[in-house]
Amino acid sequence: MLQPRVLFHNSRRQRSTKNRIPFVLALVEEFETSGKALLREKQIKSWKMGNAFRLLITGM
Repeated sequence: MLQPRVLFHNSRRQRSTKNRIPFVLALVEEFETSGKALLREKQIKSWKMGNAFRLLITGM
């Protein structure tokens, strides 16, 4: 399901992201429920490219 979502964003059909393409998948995490996944997504987005975000992406 990830690849179709990345393709959707890169096709400029998502209004909120169409001016920031191309997107490259940098991290994949799996969760038991979509609710838990959405909470995690919200947490990561709240970091706004800070140190916590960089540590997550680099794996350090």
